[in-house]
Amino acid sequence: PPHIVVALHACDTATDDTLAQGIRWQSEVIIAAPCCHHHLQVQLKERPSPPEFDAVLRYGLLHERLGDILTDAFRAAILRMNGYQVTVMQFISPDHTPKNLLLRAVKKGDSAGGETGVTEYTHLQQYWQVEPYLAQLLNTSP
Repeated sequence: PPHIVVALHACDTATDDTLAQGIRWQSEVIIAAPCCHHHLQVQLKERPSPPEFDAVLRYGLLHERLGDILTDAFRAAILRMNGYQVTVMQFISPDHTPKNLLLRAVKKGDSAGGETGVTEYTHLQQYWQVEPYLAQLLNTSP
């Protein structure tokens, strides 16, 4: 298996396919710069949203950005559940592209943030009542 797995602007669930394969291989480093995040956004539109977020979710652009943030928060939690230390950062100035988020995951062992990752994942999943594609691929059920 490769030591480093990279996904650069892999659209929608292609990022999740790459992350899942890197996790299965237990690659030492996984780097992903996600592109679009449609899978979770569809679920957010189909389910009743928490009333605390009505002021955000009534606007299409804000709804889309929240979907992006939630998708990547789920991805980070799942990586942590699998023994990775995760950093979320910008990899280029937003002047060049608004899609400048980078997930960097470094394998630290099974206990590296695993419990925290499980807790974060569980809280997000219970609150939003969605199932991220990466969780489906890995059959994640904390």
